[in-house]
Amino acid sequence: MYFCSVGKIVSVQKAVEILKNGGLVAIPTETVYGLAANALNEDAVQNIFKSKGRPSNNPLILHFNDWEDAEPFVQNVPEDFHKLYRKFSPGPISYLLPKSALVSEKISAKNTTVAIRFPAHPVAKALLKELNFPLAAPSANPSGYISPTQSFHVIQQLGDKIDGVVEGGECTKGIESTIVGWDEEGRVVIYRNGTITAKEIGDVLRKEVRVLTGEHKKIVAPGMLSKHYSPKKPTYITANVNQKIHYFSEKKIGIIWQIKPDETMFDNCINLSFSENGDLKTIAKNLYSTMYQMDNLDVDIILIEKCLEGDLGLAIADRLSRAGINLDI
Repeated sequence: MYFCSVGKIVSVQKAVEILKNGGLVAIPTETVYGLAANALNEDAVQNIFKSKGRPSNNPLILHFNDWEDAEPFVQNVPEDFHKLYRKFSPGPISYLLPKSALVSEKISAKNTTVAIRFPAHPVAKALLKELNFPLAAPSANPSGYISPTQSFHVIQQLGDKIDGVVEGGECTKGIESTIVGWDEEGRVVIYRNGTITAKEIGDVLRKEVRVLTGEHKKIVAPGMLSKHYSPKKPTYITANVNQKIHYFSEKKIGIIWQIKPDETMFDNCINLSFSENGDLKTIAKNLYSTMYQMDNLDVDIILIEKCLEGDLGLAIADRLSRAGINLDI
């Protein structure tokens, strides 16, 4: 059982006051909890990087209530953006667009583009409506660690480094937003997989959508670091737990399955699961919270069953590939 520090929970009204005064507040979104600061306050933005231990070359996402608020911060916006915005926003999708002079180099990590997003969570929307500036907000966790999907995750990880947490319940999507952008030739590119899939985007635009893979070395959007979303315990990913478990016979093993296993299977291990039946939306929602739970149990190593790829499975597989070592290579 986890308990929140009630003193860290603040109202939307208090969060508005903190943000206007240059403070840091963790806010709920439908994807994960974000660590928010006034995007026009350079010191506040710098404190995001400092409190998370975030590398300066890892850019931030700007959060807005609607397109009218966001429009001054970007330029040369393709018509495809408006089609996707009408279909998917507000929601778990970010758009990588050419930035205007209003966006600082700290936020863009000296790139010419910036990711913008319009969260659907009612608490995030209520907060953004009260502000006359955008929020810069990466996930509210130490850099590289598991992203938080509940308020107590934030408080346990960053409670002494931030000014408050706005309670919003458990995040409904559970993994970070899809990031979509356009290359120099105007082709549609997915820079980070999320719960809105490349197929869904392609169906709206009636175009081929390229999903960026590891060959792209320059970090132009969040979520492109090779090691990310990682438990503190040594973590390994495999499609066949039965074959690989003997590698760790001298260890206390925590196994996370895609589907809840037979209770007698590996009864000398701690067994958790992402879902009861393998539903991908459930797995995505529970992905980080289950890893976080296992990381806080008495185990030496964590062994995670790899997710089947395809549509949403690609986003889940991406997060797992960055969380641990793939034993199947």
